[in-house]
This record gives sequence, C-alpha cells and structure tokens, in this order.
Amino acid sequence: MIYKKPMLSKFMKIDTTSTKLGEFLLLLSAIFWGSTFVLVKGATEHMGINLFLAVRFLLGSIVLLLFTWKELKKATKRAWINGLILGIILWLTFLTQTYGIQVTSATNSALITGLYVVLVPFLSPFWTKIMPSLKMTFYAVVAFLGLVLLTVDFTTSFTVNYGDALTLVTALLVSVHIILTGIYVKEEKPLVITQIQIMTVGILSAFFALLFQETLIPKTGIPIIITAILVCALISTVFAYSVQSHFQQYVSDSRTAILYAFEPVSGVVFGVLFGDVFLITGWLGITLILIAIIKTSQEIGDLDDTSEISETSS
Repeated sequence: MIYKKPMLSKFMKIDTTSTKLGEFLLLLSAIFWGSTFVLVKGATEHMGINLFLAVRFLLGSIVLLLFTWKELKKATKRAWINGLILGIILWLTFLTQTYGIQVTSATNSALITGLYVVLVPFLSPFWTKIMPSLKMTFYAVVAFLGLVLLTVDFTTSFTVNYGDALTLVTALLVSVHIILTGIYVKEEKPLVITQIQIMTVGILSAFFALLFQETLIPKTGIPIIITAILVCALISTVFAYSVQSHFQQYVSDSRTAILYAFEPVSGVVFGVLFGDVFLITGWLGITLILIAIIKTSQEIGDLDDTSEISETSS
C-alpha cells in the first residue's frame, strides 16, 4: 500500500546500498502481500473469519510490541484516538475483504482491492484540495472497463458476484484509510499508529469471534491455517510494516509506487498458480486493471517526487 514517506533533505547523503536494499525489501513486501490472498482464502475455508483475523492481528501486535512498547507508553491521547479510528476502518477493510474472498477468486480479490490506487485521487478531495489529473481520470475509466470485464457474467444473466461487490467496498475503505493515514501520521510516529491499529483490529475481531461463538480449534486444514497466520502476522504485518517504516525514506515515491503495484500482480500470479481460471473477457479485464493501477501509481509517485523537489529547493 502507498503511504507518504518523510521528505528527504537536500543535505542528506543518500546511501546507495540502503536504496537498493530498500527497493528489494519493498518489492518483497508487495509480493508477500499479494500471496496472502490465496492463503487467506484457504485458511478461512476451515475456520471462522473473525477468529482468523483475531489470531493474525493479535499475534502481529504482540510481536510488533517488542519494537514499539517504549514509544507506545509515550503516545498522546490524540495518537490513541487517531489510531483507534484507523483501526476500526482497517478492521472493516479486512472483514469485508475476507468475507468477499470466500465467494470470489483470490485473483479477483487482489485486483479489486488494488483498485484503491485508482480511487484515492478521487476520494482525497473530500479531505484535501488536491484534484485528480486528466491522466488519472483516464486511468480510472480504464480500470472501470477492466472491472466490468472481470466481474460481470456475460454468459448468463449479466450479474456481478456478491464477493466482488463486497471487495469493491474493501477498496473504498482502503482508500479512505490511506488518506486518513496520510493526515494522521504527520502528527504522530507512523509505527505507533500502526501498532494501535493492529491491536484494535485484533481486539475487535476477537470480540466478534466470541460473540458469534466461532469454533476456537478448527478440525481441518490445520497446515494451511498455521501457514496463513504466520505469513500474514509475521511477514505481511510485522516484517512489511517495519520495512516500510525504515527503508521507504531511501526510495523515491515514484519507485515506491511502482514497487507496491506488484501486490496485485503477485495476487494474480499466485491466484492463477493455485487454480483460478478466466475467460478471454476476464483476462482482458485483468490486463486493463493492472495497467490502470500501475500507471496511476506512477502518476501519484511522480507528483509526490515533483512536490518533494519543489519543497526541498525552496
């Protein structure tokens, strides 16, 4: 996911080794994020969705707490409020995404969720004065055409899968989450906000798992459940967010945007490898959506880099 990074000072000497390592680790993070769509779909076929999210995020928050507990103790009231707001939105994001993926393919889930990149420029004016460019508008039209080709059943009744519709809600929530994160992290340390969010998701998920009396010990699919929880909690959450926090300062926004665009690409690759099948219209839709996501990511990154150069040289 694309987040604002601290502006590099013109007086800072860029470490080439850190830049190359940062690019590699950010790419690796995006690939891991893409792989989780298949894992989550497999795991939630054997255990309750709220229980899966509870274990995933509580485990992630406990591990991350090892790195953040000193800063968390000094967190302000505003940081807790902002973190809780973002945490609730993040919980709704994963809830809709995980329910959606149960009735759609992992590839569809990855691509439709990835549309947040295209949606952000059109939702941000509600909080900022930044309007989308003509290029972004064109790419949004391309993404919409791709979405229609991917999700509409042209062979029968021209209906849209419920899971696809629910995942589109996920993309909207991710967009709002990114915009608000960009606002809130200006006031507090990003890793502290991340910690509060992850704890919030874990606690809310645990509450609803108990409320709906989900089975605490699944009887089948134990290997896929353990793999999904470990990858999602330790790699996709703790590792990826730690990498993002530290190394994104060495990588330009435009490069970061392109690297993160590999998340839906990775989701498509893993989805197809694990059995997702598409008609010609579906493949055309996939192609259009990926083009729209990658080009919009590049456009956003280029705008951020231009803004950064302007601010640095002033």
